[in-house]
This record gives sequence, structure tokens and C-alpha cells, in this order.
Amino acid sequence: MINKLFALLIGLVCFLVVPAQNDSCNYTLTGTLSDDEHGEQLGYATIYVVELPKKSTQTNDRGQFIIKGLCSGTYTLVCSHLNCERTTVKVVVTGYTSSQIVMPHHEHTGSTVVVSDRSDRPPVSQTRSEISGRQLDFVRGQNLGQAVASLPGVTVVQTGGNIAKPVIHGMHSNRLLILNNGVRQEGQQWGIEHAPEIDPFIASRISVIKGASAVRYGSDAIAGVILIEPGDIRMKPGIQGEFNAVGFSNNGEGNVAAICEHRPEKYRAFAYRVQGTYRRGGNYATPNYRLNNTGVEEYNFSANAVYNHRRFDADIFFSQFNTTIGIFSGAHLGNITDLYEAINSSALSIT
Repeated sequence: MINKLFALLIGLVCFLVVPAQNDSCNYTLTGTLSDDEHGEQLGYATIYVVELPKKSTQTNDRGQFIIKGLCSGTYTLVCSHLNCERTTVKVVVTGYTSSQIVMPHHEHTGSTVVVSDRSDRPPVSQTRSEISGRQLDFVRGQNLGQAVASLPGVTVVQTGGNIAKPVIHGMHSNRLLILNNGVRQEGQQWGIEHAPEIDPFIASRISVIKGASAVRYGSDAIAGVILIEPGDIRMKPGIQGEFNAVGFSNNGEGNVAAICEHRPEKYRAFAYRVQGTYRRGGNYATPNYRLNNTGVEEYNFSANAVYNHRRFDADIFFSQFNTTIGIFSGAHLGNITDLYEAINSSALSIT
């Protein structure tokens, strides 16, 4: 009887001890990887355990990792990432353990690879001219038609002081394609009394393409193409802005425009830009009289947001154009009688 009790006691002890030993090898190690320069979390890095060759893992897009089935003890983790030096750390596991691992940047991270090539001189049929930089500053405050009129081969048809349409090869409106940040301008493309609904303050460059190469943009680009091209959003974290104020003495017109760009330090993949313009002016004047009903009031807004990820990119652009303009009544001429009536009407105020 004593022997049976002794054997039962030994069996009970083994039953209690063995699970305890198994439980000690069910610990979990979690943690995150980041770089030592910006604290940026390192996604898709490789981590393997030297003592357990079969234990390896990879961080997710937020730099987090998890290793399960570890026993109590000290482990050597080897971490590898494309933009960082290989890092070896020691981690002591005594239960559920969390570790923060910092990896140094490569010394050659700041180096630049430049790929250059020579392009043949484009044929005469491919004609492109543009306004940018200092030249663009000189036309600030003018509408789109007046701004591009400074380029060679571009003229303008104008109704009053504020309605101006660009003309190339004698054609305008539906024969001239306008792209605002890659979006086709469809509104106000009918006749000479309709000006393009685009704020030139959006652009950091305005390009005009003429000749046979313009047809690649579509069959309605017979005369040419006008490209309104905003600048690239800043790549470095931080905030920057620009403010413009323009005035004209003829009609007492004033223009104010502001732009702001921001890329957060914490969310470097995201950046945005907002821009707004307000413009107001009265009737235009000649040396002897004023052109009645040629005033203007305009307020515009645009926003651009980008998100750059390892797997996908997103670019969202929105613009709104609002204007109230007077159409010079003396411009409505159908015959000689209309001309006489316009001359004798109140459209011209002799001063």
C-alpha cells in the first residue's frame, strides 16, 4: 500500500512539474525598430535569433515585430534593413518582453547617383515656351490670357478689361486645350465673352505647346496646349509659405494671394498645400473716359494633398474659381447701327 501511495505521489509531482517546464518556453518577445537619426519606424526589416536559427521574422509597415515560443534566457537578435547598418543586440527574456531597437543609418545614405543622357534637339514641329521664376513674377495679378500673351506666338482676344482668352494660330476656345494640374479645363471654353476659370497664382510654371506635338493631348488641341503646372510639394518635414500683393493704378485693382505647404514631422509620408487669392477692381479708364461695367471681384481657393507609401502613392487636387465680372456693354456689336448706339450710349463716360 505504501509503495502504491509513493508511486502516485511521484506521478503527481511529474504531472505538475512538466507543464511548468513547458510553460517557460511559451514566452513572447515584441518590439519596434527605428533609425537613430529621425526616429523613423523601419518597416519590412529582417530579424533572426542566433541561438534559434529557425526563429526569424519581419517587421510590419510600422516597424513592429513579434517572436513567439521563447524560453527564459538571453537571446542574440540580428536586425537588417536596407537603409541601416546591420545591428546585433542582446535581449533577456524572462516572460512577456518588449524591446525597442535603434539602428544606425548607412554612412553613404547621403550620397547621390546622377544619371545623365543627351537628348537630340527637337524638330521645329515641337515648339514649347514657358513662363517661370522671375518672369512669372512680372505677370502676377493678371488673368491667364494676359499672362500667356507675353509668350511668343500667343495673342489675346479681349472683351473689356477682365475677359481675355489666349489665341494661338488665330484659334481659341474649343480649339485650344488648357490643362490645370493635369485636369482638362472644360468650362468657359465657348466664345470670346468667356474667360478661362483658372487662377494663375496656382502655377509655378505656365507652358505653351504648339505645333504637331500638341495633338498628342487630344483632337481638340489643334491650336496648341496651355499647361498650368503647380510646383512640387516640399519633401522635407516643416512648413513654408508665400504671400503676394499686387496693385494696379488704372482701375484701383488690388490682388492678394497666399500659399502654405506643410509636411508633418511625425507623418512624413503625408504633405499638403493650400492656396487662396482675392482680387477686386473698378472700371478701367482711358485718357478721356471710363469703360463702364468693366469691374471685377474674384476669390479663388485650391488644395493639394499627397501621400507617398512604399506600396502606393496618392495625389488629390482641388481648385475652386469664383468671379463676378462686368461685360463692357460697348462690346456688343452686330452691325453699324449697334456701333453708333454703343458710341452714344452710357458705356463710355466722358470725363
